[in-house]
Amino acid sequence: MLPQGIGALVMVDDLDRAGEIVSAVRDSARARGSVREFLIAGAHEAWIEARRGNLRVAVAEMRGVFERAVEHGVQFAVLMTLWYCSDVLLERPDAADLARLAETVELGPMSDLMAGALVLEVRGRLRFAIGEMPSAIADLRRVGATSVALGFVNPNGFSSWRAQLALMLPRQQRDEALELVTGELADARRIGLARGVGVALRALGMLVGGADGRSHLEEAASVLADSPARLEHARALVELGAALRRDRGRVAARAALRDGLELAARCGAVRLAERAQTELAATGARPRRLYASGRDSLTPSELRVAQMAAEGRASQDIAQALFVTTKTIDAHLNHTDAKLGINSRKQLAAALGHGG
Repeated sequence: MLPQGIGALVMVDDLDRAGEIVSAVRDSARARGSVREFLIAGAHEAWIEARRGNLRVAVAEMRGVFERAVEHGVQFAVLMTLWYCSDVLLERPDAADLARLAETVELGPMSDLMAGALVLEVRGRLRFAIGEMPSAIADLRRVGATSVALGFVNPNGFSSWRAQLALMLPRQQRDEALELVTGELADARRIGLARGVGVALRALGMLVGGADGRSHLEEAASVLADSPARLEHARALVELGAALRRDRGRVAARAALRDGLELAARCGAVRLAERAQTELAATGARPRRLYASGRDSLTPSELRVAQMAAEGRASQDIAQALFVTTKTIDAHLNHTDAKLGINSRKQLAAALGHGG
């Protein structure tokens, strides 16, 4: 029941409380030497960071889970973490080796269950990203059939398959695409959580186009602005900027594209940032500096690791204390150094300032 409880908190975007429980599970895993608890903590930490838009941290956590899951033959942890971190796989070229698992993993009897459907969703999104349209659409249709059969309609929780499929369908199936996305938007509004509403609005805006489409994209950006869904906010801003550039000219698009670019870069969403750069360049503007800096830009996990490193503790000691791999710790520290503008652990205490 523990993963379900943490998952429920993530699905309603109570990420702080979910993170507190994950920290407690990690402490218990370390004290008891429990692989099961390590996998629960690591997988959900990766999910929480991915939902926050901290993709650099999420990919490091993801690798730690996969290494331990493969070592102990726990395939289910691999399947769920693939879905938890689907945005990592889509946005970060350095996760290409992990993305290939979505193509090679054998689902077996789980192919007709929700766990299998979620892996098919990841595979479909990855296939769509590289232009394999028919197979991507087939995967998402299978996801939809399973979701409908099991009664999963919360786009903020399990799957926003309708919005994703709607954007994959060819022009001649526009009526079906609009029916899918408006249905998802209705469910998202009924549930009332910003992430689901914003994702559906972005898809609807992209489908409709013109003035109505821009209105939906503006609402998506507004709805997501104060939510923890930073990556989805960045996506909405970039799509809004792209629509403005096409419909109203270069100058009108620049603010949304600059904000979307900066947010995508802070999330570590490499491919989205590249698209925003391309769109912004098309307006004739120079992009802003991409990365946030300073202590306030650190994620909770980065700050925790940085403070321990500032005390003089080695990566291996920190990894053992937090029950993660040294690769995860080094990834945290590399990202922290970039944000703080330093190149040595000796500089950490001073760079962290008060409380460092």
